[in-house]
Amino acid sequence: MKFFLALLIMSALGFCKEKADTGKESADQVNYELVNTWPQLGKDFNLSQPTGIGVDKDDHIFVFHRTGRKWTTPFPDSLISQNTVLELDNESGKIINSWGADYFIMPHGLTVDKDNNVWVTDVGLHQIFKFSHDGKLLMKSGVAKVPGNDSLHFNLPTDSCGR
Repeated sequence: MKFFLALLIMSALGFCKEKADTGKESADQVNYELVNTWPQLGKDFNLSQPTGIGVDKDDHIFVFHRTGRKWTTPFPDSLISQNTVLELDNESGKIINSWGADYFIMPHGLTVDKDNNVWVTDVGLHQIFKFSHDGKLLMKSGVAKVPGNDSLHFNLPTDSCGR
């Protein structure tokens, strides 16, 4: 799980080098190293299925995860009772803040916008949410647990593009 999280974080921070116009790898090579002490979540913390990741203006890393919830068909009906959004210090990996308990059924996408608001999607609820940086709900779109294809409904939204 740490390896998967590390790959997500590296891609979110833009460490990937683009290929030159010729289609060959650029002369700049990037070496990655797994840091086993990052993140520092505590031995009893259950980081499970990180599905969305973003970076705020202070380079804090936001992770949206399912806290042990497994993808099933049909989706579970109950809300996840643990915090699903983590704000991590990018250097130490320590939790700065966490929130999101009792909001989500099946967390999916996360975007931090230019104003440091955090947008998330829930495919189980068929909704998009906008939160303040510290987790206050500012807006939600879509009708909970009702999929659709009109101005009031979403069908399994996976990304909010809240930019």
